Amino acid sequence: HSDRLSDHTPYPTNLSLPHHIMAALDQGNIIKVVLLLICCAFGLSLGMILLILGCALWNNWWALFAICLYLFAPIPDLLAKILSGVRGSSIDELFVDKPSVSLGEHMGAFFTAVLATLAIGLICILLHANVIPWQTFLFQLAGGLIIGVTIVGGLAAHRVLMFRNKSTEI
Repeated sequence: HSDRLSDHTPYPTNLSLPHHIMAALDQGNIIKVVLLLICCAFGLSLGMILLILGCALWNNWWALFAICLYLFAPIPDLLAKILSGVRGSSIDELFVDKPSVSLGEHMGAFFTAVLATLAIGLICILLHANVIPWQTFLFQLAGGLIIGVTIVGGLAAHRVLMFRNKSTEI
């Protein structure tokens, strides 16, 4: 009990988190990291709620195929980064900037963009074919855009936190 009082860390030290997150926590950025996680969770939840509400309110479930495409979209990029072999396969190194990018990583980013574009194109085709009503289309479009902006914003904030940690280590 006395050891616990002498330890002034605001988080458990036996966490198995990536080293850059632990470095951010060690430098007093715990509030920034937690706020980033909360904002990303809120944005993704809001987007998914809009996607599902768009189907449920008008009892037309054809647009759920777009949700499947949104869920599968990041897989090619993550697989390409893991299988590239250039910088290892640890999860904490996936989003680190580096001077050269392999062809596999470019292909992963390309197929991720293809799947995200297909998701939006699918709901446009379903609207044009009068399979889904325009209200469902608007809900699907808004949900997809919120999810996309949340992911891009979360990755950008993650890189900013990593850059600040690297600049304070020097």
